Formats: sequence, C-alpha cells, structure tokens
Amino acid sequence: MIWKPTFIKFTSILIAFATLVQALIILYNHFSGYLLLAGMIDFMIRWLIGSVLSLVILPFFSIPDLYMVSHFNRQLPWEKHWVIRISLELIFTVLIAAFGGSLVTILAHSLSPYREGLTSMIITNALIASVINLIIVMFLEAWTWYFARKKSENEKELLQSELNSMRFETLKQQINPHFMFNSLNVLSGLVHRDANLAEQFIEAFADVYRYVLETIEKPLVALSEEIQFSHAYFFLQQIRHGEGIEWEIDLPAEYMAYHLPPLSLQLLLENAIKHNAFSPAVPLTIQIGIIGKSLIVSNKLRKKTHLAHSSGVGLANLKKRYAHISAQVPDFKLTDHNFIAVLPLIP
Repeated sequence: MIWKPTFIKFTSILIAFATLVQALIILYNHFSGYLLLAGMIDFMIRWLIGSVLSLVILPFFSIPDLYMVSHFNRQLPWEKHWVIRISLELIFTVLIAAFGGSLVTILAHSLSPYREGLTSMIITNALIASVINLIIVMFLEAWTWYFARKKSENEKELLQSELNSMRFETLKQQINPHFMFNSLNVLSGLVHRDANLAEQFIEAFADVYRYVLETIEKPLVALSEEIQFSHAYFFLQQIRHGEGIEWEIDLPAEYMAYHLPPLSLQLLLENAIKHNAFSPAVPLTIQIGIIGKSLIVSNKLRKKTHLAHSSGVGLANLKKRYAHISAQVPDFKLTDHNFIAVLPLIP
C-alpha cells in the first residue's frame, strides 16, 4: 500500500504524468499529420481539456494497478516469486489497460463517432493504454519499493536504537557505583587481613568486569560462560556477606551449550540479594536448576523491613532483550513464599 504521508506526493506525480502524456499525444498527432494544431492557443486548449479527461480516467487504471501491486507484494514477493510475478503483472497490466481503454473508447465513440470505425480504434487505444499502463505499473513498483525500503530502514534504525538503549541500561546496571564502592571497601579490609583472599577477590572482580565488557554487545552467550561468570560474581558477594548467602546449582552438562542473554543470571542473583533479608543464622539460599529447556532460578521470600527502591527496569529490560532474539520470553512468578524466574534456554 501507499502510506498516507505520501498520498499527496503520489497524487501530484499522477497529475504531472497525466499532463505530460497529453502533451506528448497532442504533439504526436500534430507531427504525424493525424490532427494538426492551429496554433499555440489551440494546443493549450486541447492540452487542458485532455489533461482534465486524463485525470478523470487515470484513477480507473492507477487504483486497480495499485491494488494489484500491493496484493502481489503480500502474496508474491519479488525475492521468492519474481518469474511468476513478472508474468502475472504483465497479463493483468494488459487486461486492465485493454478493459479501461476499450471502455473509454466506446464512451468517446458514443459521444462523437470515430471515422476509422469503432473496432480499429478499440484495438489502437487498447495498445496505447497497455503501454501507458505498463509505465504506470513500473512507477508504482518503484514507488512502493522505495517506501518499503525506507520503512524497513527506519524500523532497523529504531530497533538498533532500542538495542543500544537496552545495552546501555544493562551496562549501567553492571557498572554500578554502589557495587564498585562496596567491592573496593571489602577489598581494602581484606588487604590487611588476608592477602591471599584479597588476591582472589581482585581476580574475581577483574573477571566480572571483563565479562561485562566482552559480552555487552553479544545477543547471546553459552550457559557455561554465564555460569562461570556467575561464580566470580557470587564469590564477590559471599566475601562481602559471608555465610548469609549461598546457592545450589544443579545443571546437567548437556544444557551447558544452550544460550541465553548475557548477564541474565547475574541480574537475578543481584535482585535476590538486594530484596531479601538474610544472616548467617538464616541464610538466603538461591537455587538454580533446569526444568524442560528453561533455567529456573528461585529463592524463598524474606523481604527486608526497609525495601530498597526497585524500578523494575532490570527485569523489564531482560524481557525486551529476549523479545528481540526469540519468541520465548522469561517468566517471573511471585508467590506468597517464593520468587521464581524462568529463563528459556535457546539452542
């Protein structure tokens, strides 16, 4: 279809086309000796009358042509059916022109009979109409192709902009000033207390941010990579919170080659630690397993008395990231006693 914003341009081009065709027909008739002009005023009168008639007649060609092109764009796209499309378009273009040309010729003959006879004029005008209609169809094909391409480019730009926005939001969440401050604060205490543990902490801290920077542009990573990264991240959290947090992982080896968006698991671990109360006496246990072909991350709810502000951007962002790469979307369930996240794994 021709989109509404281009309708005025399309109509303007049809008007220009109609007036140009009339000028060419009048000049051809004059120089061929078929219908001589008496002068410039005679030319202008015939041109104006012919242009008005063309504008009245042209929609009877252009509207069926537009419908035909739009229908073929949906049912017979050029990439897959170009041979049959060319054949059918030629047939329908000629049929539309022959029908329209014949109808106009019969109408004109009834008003002012042709000297050459009706049959010969129908054939002549049908041929002329076929050539003109072929030009109209070629124009419509170029017109719809141009705007379809422009629409596709705009959609790609919009999609890329949205992806960049999601990546930035994800990166912003990971390079979190609070996480950095807390980690460096823990590290400063470890340096004087346990040099070996401090070294392990530094290595894990570097691994976390290396992974963030290496994967932020990737739509998917292997589950094995995400688990390896999560070990480094959870190690940092365990050093900070001690025995207050723990996790249980039960992941069959055959699922390690499956994929998911990077930093998905880390987001769920961070949310569980952020929103639940825990202590060494009553630790927070995060369970990670597989059901079907989905990664299941769950924990018992023990909401903090003073909850940290949550915008919900992280989980919403994760859903959007999934939507761009898969028909499957994550599911987040909040019951009276548990929070359960279901992340589809992509082969």
